Amino acid sequence: MEILYGTSSFDVLGFLLELFKGFCVLYTVTNLAAQHYRTKLLVLLHESSGPNHVGIMFFLVLSGLAMIFPIQLPYLDVFFFDLRLSVIILSTLYIGVADSFIVATATLVFRMLKGGLDWIWWAAGIYVYVASAYLIIKNIRSRNLGLFAASVVITALHLGLLAILSAYHPGFNFVSPFVAADNFLLLAMTLLMSIPLSVHMLDLSLSRILAFQNQYSELQYKADTDGLTGLLNRRRFQELFSQLPALYPGKPLSVLMIDVDEFKKYNDTFGHPQGDVVLRRLAALLANNVRESDIVTRYGGEEFIIGLPNTAAQEAVRIAETIRGAIENTPFYGRQITVSIGIMSCTTSDISMETMIAGADTQLYRAKKAGRNQVCLEFVI
Repeated sequence: MEILYGTSSFDVLGFLLELFKGFCVLYTVTNLAAQHYRTKLLVLLHESSGPNHVGIMFFLVLSGLAMIFPIQLPYLDVFFFDLRLSVIILSTLYIGVADSFIVATATLVFRMLKGGLDWIWWAAGIYVYVASAYLIIKNIRSRNLGLFAASVVITALHLGLLAILSAYHPGFNFVSPFVAADNFLLLAMTLLMSIPLSVHMLDLSLSRILAFQNQYSELQYKADTDGLTGLLNRRRFQELFSQLPALYPGKPLSVLMIDVDEFKKYNDTFGHPQGDVVLRRLAALLANNVRESDIVTRYGGEEFIIGLPNTAAQEAVRIAETIRGAIENTPFYGRQITVSIGIMSCTTSDISMETMIAGADTQLYRAKKAGRNQVCLEFVI
């Protein structure tokens, strides 16, 4: 922050216009980050285990941009300030005090690289600012009131630090309330207006972006997920499975078609609600007996389908037998539940999705016809 000696009237409109310009830079970056991370931004900013690396980087970028694009006030020839305090205050709300200390430290280092070692004085108050902001926001139930109180208190602490430094260090005489009272008053008015305003504007923007991302994530989840079992639905399976040849070029590909044996009789005997319980438990068993890369889906009714990328026939049979055995050995209400499984496997991924599914369906029919609770395989070289 640089201030020339002298007095001038406080131009509120000019100040607000300059503040808006500085805010627009941070708002643009926030929106770009939201688009880059898409639905993940909400989760990334609210990670709770270990350092939130993405959250730290996000707020550090905002803080760095605030310093790279300082705000020049129109009512003094040379009067610059930036919004890094606003970013640090806001970071305590979104990523917590520990990660905010990292943001504050990195901000201090960046400021010294940009402005010289004389800016080490900021270290005298930076950790107090973070801790104070966190305690104020945490202990005031109203989000807006907490942010406003934190902004005012941190700004007052910052001004107090400047006043103390100016009493012992001649380099700060240009903002000293004892030597340059007019400059100090203009500085105080500017910061007491800009810090709370920018904190609330950034919080409003970021919270609305995250809320939108959260709503989009929920809608996407509902569009891609079977409501009963929580597995992927048929439409999403077709999208993902059709991408496997491109993701695993030249690699073997397998698909399992799974059907619950005599499920209609089970529903007729024990009722559809109990049948729904069976389907949910089966979904959990399937998910627990496949690999992370496999695509587990409720295909419709009592049918499930699993896409197995980079999986040869022998491995596909092993997975299918593991699933079949796990279901056979799991107790269910009323009677034992078993499944029949058809496998279609080819040595390369150069085959259509429709052909793979049709082949697995044919093998499922064979397993049913052979007495159920079996695994049948079609292998294509």
